[in-house]
Amino acid sequence: MVEFLNAQYRMTDAIVEKYDAYKVETIGDADLIASGIPTPNGTKHATEIAKLSIDMMKAFTGFRLPHRPSESLQVRIGLHSGHCMAGIVGTKIPKYCLYVTDE
Repeated sequence: MVEFLNAQYRMTDAIVEKYDAYKVETIGDADLIASGIPTPNGTKHATEIAKLSIDMMKAFTGFRLPHRPSESLQVRIGLHSGHCMAGIVGTKIPKYCLYVTDE
């Protein structure tokens, strides 16, 4: 399982590095990836995330599970475009958090 998760994380990180994007955190089985933070990139964020998503779908289509080589991973991708706010919360174990706003 650790081998599988390491391969998946490494593939995701390699794809994110190709774009003006930032992997904010992993929540359960989902990665929260954003563009235009922490450094604003004007109007590039939507294009960057869309291209990253396409690369992610292509990469995971060929990704095989080491313990089940006849099966492939199923991927779900969602996109949000709009305002958000981010900041560091906590003092004992500070965490960079991203919050989406509806305004």
